[in-house]
Amino acid sequence: MSQQPGPRTRSKLKVRGRPFAADAYRRLRRRRLCQWSPSEVRLDLVRTGGFANLRRPASLDTDDLPPAEASEVERLVEEVDLSDLAARSPLEGRGADRFQYDLTVVRDGHEQRVIAAESEVSPGLRAVIDRVLGHAAE
Repeated sequence: MSQQPGPRTRSKLKVRGRPFAADAYRRLRRRRLCQWSPSEVRLDLVRTGGFANLRRPASLDTDDLPPAEASEVERLVEEVDLSDLAARSPLEGRGADRFQYDLTVVRDGHEQRVIAAESEVSPGLRAVIDRVLGHAAE
């Protein structure tokens, strides 16, 4: 007899000093009963390549982050010119055993996708990638 997996646990948020689930936060936000940032961001990253050609997916959603960290992620995404990078994507580089990054950013219902080789990643894009990978490692 196998057990059914339980519901996915979500990070706890604090509004007015009290913790509650992200679902409740979303319901309150829709009714505009708590503060929220108008630019929600979801980042999906897949890093492939390297010596063993491993595939490492990672995701980050600002809805699941504390407000200070969410605004920092939004700031990092704003600093990167995603529309230009997406138009030039895929950014191909040279070198054996290098990583390739496939980043999808969904912001305010609009999706942008950037595919970049490790050698072609700008410092701003590197900061976004490091944040997503760091969040996945936690």
